[in-house]
Amino acid sequence: MSDRIERLTAQDLTQLSAAEFDAMPFGMIRLNRQGVIKAYNQWEAALARRSVHEVIGKNFFTDVAPCTNVAEFRGKLEELFQGPTKTHIFDYNFAFPWGVRRVRVRFVVESADECWVLVTNVDKAKPNLPASAA
Repeated sequence: MSDRIERLTAQDLTQLSAAEFDAMPFGMIRLNRQGVIKAYNQWEAALARRSVHEVIGKNFFTDVAPCTNVAEFRGKLEELFQGPTKTHIFDYNFAFPWGVRRVRVRFVVESADECWVLVTNVDKAKPNLPASAA
């Protein structure tokens, strides 16, 4: 994971313009505590092969990425909401319909009801990104 992702604070993330958000060279997903997707950038859309408009307002854990509805992913995020630590980095295998992709995830809890999921591709192959997100 790049130093840039590791240095970003919740305040940094909330202050990004829409253009900056979509230009980030890694996936960015903003969720409420129940898992409803509030924001989803272009890099993540390309990585997951899902359009932004298709996922906004849906539940990340049950409707968009059900492979994350497990203790090692969703459970860890819930621990962060409840505990004093508000960030966590780990590797994870995302199971997509076309295959498994190894990613590195960073959770950043912003408030009692908002968090960020930052995703980088661990595999050497890069996602097929639109020109504006590359």
